[in-house]
Amino acid sequence: MQSIREIMRDGSWLTRERLSGYSALLIMAYVAMLCWIVMTGTGALDALGRPIGTDFANIWSSGRLVIEGRAAEAFDPDLQRPYQQLLLGMRSDLFYGWHYPPMFLAVAAVLALLPYLAALAVWLTLTGALYLHSIRRIAPVAPEDAWLIALVAFAYPAVLACVTHGHNGFLTAALFGLGLCLLPTKPILSGVLLGLLAYKPQYGLLLPLALIATMQWRAIAAAGGTVVATAAISAALFGGSAWQAFFVHAAFTKETILENGAAGWFKLQGLFPAIRMYGGSLALSYAAQITFILALAVAIVWLWRSRTSHEVKSAGLILATMLATPYSFNYDSVLLGAAIAFLAADGMKRGFAPFEISGLALLWITPLFSRELTGALHLPIALIVQSLLLAMLLDKVRRAQSSKLAHVWFKHV
Repeated sequence: MQSIREIMRDGSWLTRERLSGYSALLIMAYVAMLCWIVMTGTGALDALGRPIGTDFANIWSSGRLVIEGRAAEAFDPDLQRPYQQLLLGMRSDLFYGWHYPPMFLAVAAVLALLPYLAALAVWLTLTGALYLHSIRRIAPVAPEDAWLIALVAFAYPAVLACVTHGHNGFLTAALFGLGLCLLPTKPILSGVLLGLLAYKPQYGLLLPLALIATMQWRAIAAAGGTVVATAAISAALFGGSAWQAFFVHAAFTKETILENGAAGWFKLQGLFPAIRMYGGSLALSYAAQITFILALAVAIVWLWRSRTSHEVKSAGLILATMLATPYSFNYDSVLLGAAIAFLAADGMKRGFAPFEISGLALLWITPLFSRELTGALHLPIALIVQSLLLAMLLDKVRRAQSSKLAHVWFKHV
């Protein structure tokens, strides 16, 4: 009879039946929760007076401002707050700020052509479909198993956070995951997809290093061209005042949300908010985060210069990217679904390392409880789990490299 350690080591506890059964139960719970939110609400508001899809309010209301020819006002909290509250009829103490570069306003404007709930449904349906497509491309399976991939992809608890917040986690995961997946075979298309990630600039800290380390010049050119083109198009559509407003009011996001934790430290993931949660000064928090980013940068360059599989490199880059940014919420963890898919694909091709299956299962389930436990225990659960998985990944590559070097050495002795 196997011990618990042995079962966790080889991952034999995670059978196909358990994977499908647990995923189905979670999805049923999600559907029940979403039905309750809609049925107990009134119009576009839930029972607590919040917009259904909460943060989607900033996308839709900003889109309305664009349609009215007032794009620059979307960036000014003092102007958008009363407009958003009047537009949606929500409580006067609620406000969902716009924190994105002007190129994302084009998406917001298109969605704002629809009524609020219809726009939310279209947004989540289309981006959810893109997310599922990226997962299927990353981890291809036999046609008869396509349903299982879809089940596990949507049962991933970060999906619930993304849906209930009406957020862009699906889109970020699709662009990043599919962009990396296509990099070896279609570098120009890959670069375009990765360039579109500029709407979430905090996720671009390490990506250029990985591309440079592997001399992906066509992808780099395509990504750079996409960023320049989308910025120029947004300036032409919304005027230079929108870009000026973006840079002026970026201080609101930096000071209010990041430095002072207005949304709650337990909601933010990363080293910077963890240190602030424990009472650390801004100087200490910034110094620690910068040091952490530099260490992650070294690790990513080493990883991408290694001879490990592209799947492992991609998963490592996504994990490191999530750790590198100090500005990340639980709904942003949908991006980690792509990392899990990359590592699962690699494991199915080349075998899983000890404890890897159990580690992936832990990473998959963490968004279900990390936010609440972080608040209750003052313990940065997501930061710990993501760091642990990246360390396991790097150790897996190191061991494989050492084994190959030893094989070559003994062969020539």
